Amino acid sequence: MNDGYISSEAERKEAEANANKDNSKAGENSAEKKKRQREPKLPKIKIDREVFCPLDKAGLPDDLVFKDYEDVVIQDLIVITNNVKSRREAYYSASTNKSFPGELPTEVRGKGEYGPGIRALIPILKAEGTMSEKRILGFFQNVGIEVLATYISQQWTGGYDLFHQEKSDLYRKRLCPKQ
Repeated sequence: MNDGYISSEAERKEAEANANKDNSKAGENSAEKKKRQREPKLPKIKIDREVFCPLDKAGLPDDLVFKDYEDVVIQDLIVITNNVKSRREAYYSASTNKSFPGELPTEVRGKGEYGPGIRALIPILKAEGTMSEKRILGFFQNVGIEVLATYISQQWTGGYDLFHQEKSDLYRKRLCPKQ
């Protein structure tokens, strides 16, 4: 029968033998295929610092001759806090009964108590890292950032007005294309 049903032991052994032949041919064909061409990654890596590693010559032969340096690039990531205390000058005017504080830096002015690094990391962890808001909260707490779950939720749902506006514009253009 042609539907894969095997009625006898002899047919089963024949089918297995044919399957093994096909698998061995596939292995031969894959060896004949070209090796995958990969681009070198070293030119793309930004070097942040260099470390000199001298050789301890104790116990080595006396006829050592310097040949060259061997470069080894180790990629790593350091997650550290960057908590900044801004000391704003504050003046008070008795005639106007009003206080006048100094301006915060532009990258944080009017954006709450969290900097651009945290605000940018939330959508990356949520979308690319597929992390729940609870896990994002745990991540921040583990690295020493005191943040509330409600802030993470608000940032994810409404904190990126620019992206929401872009999405709305794209949606409108799709519904009402210019002619």
